[in-house]
Amino acid sequence: MFAPSQKIPALETQQRQFIGAEEATKARRLLVGQILSEGACTIAGRKLDQAEAAAWRKYLAIHPEHHFCVILLDEDGTELRRDDAPLKLESILKAIDHRPAHG
Repeated sequence: MFAPSQKIPALETQQRQFIGAEEATKARRLLVGQILSEGACTIAGRKLDQAEAAAWRKYLAIHPEHHFCVILLDEDGTELRRDDAPLKLESILKAIDHRPAHG
C-alpha cells in the first residue's frame, strides 16, 4: 500500500481489510507493506530505512503526487494488480489464488 501519510482515509480503510485475516494471508504467504511519503514504512511488520523505502518507491514507480494505491506483487516481483482505491480482502485473495503458475 502507498499513501502520502498514515492519515489518509483510504489507507486506514485498506488496513482494516487485513484485521482478523491472519489465517488467510498466512496460507497465501501474503506480506503486507506500507510505503509512505512521510512516516514509518514497513513490509511484513519490519521497519524500512529511508534508502529501502526510496528503493521500493522507485521499483514500484510510485510518485509523490499519488494519493493512494494498492499494488499486489507475485512472489517474483511481478505486478499482478494496481488500484487507486482500497480493495476488499476477497479481491486480493482472489487475485492471488488465480495468478498464473510460474516454473
